[in-house]
Amino acid sequence: MNMNASTEGQLRSRRKAAKMLVCVVVMFAICFLPVHLLSVLRLTVKLTNSELNQAFSLISHWLCYANSAVNPIIYNFMSGKSSACPLIPSHVFSHRTKRFAIVKRLVKDGGFKVFKLKA
Repeated sequence: MNMNASTEGQLRSRRKAAKMLVCVVVMFAICFLPVHLLSVLRLTVKLTNSELNQAFSLISHWLCYANSAVNPIIYNFMSGKSSACPLIPSHVFSHRTKRFAIVKRLVKDGGFKVFKLKA
């Protein structure tokens, strides 16, 4: 019975990761489609250098850069651990972070040790 709950949890987390991946790929396609469309049109139709084409080129390149800004937002909202303020990472508010601190202290065997802090 416990194994079924474990496998269900793994399946749920894999589905969540797959949805997040699909969302990231779709946003990538949306953000990069205009610049690739513009490149294809420049090669095939021989677009003129009008103000409209320059504006479209500027917006399409801006969308490419905006894709990098959109990805952390997608990760934050689709993680399921979203905090009260979306600009602050959710791990800042977690119970575990308040109770424990990971102190990167080299131990004789070369590993790291977790020390429990007193509340």
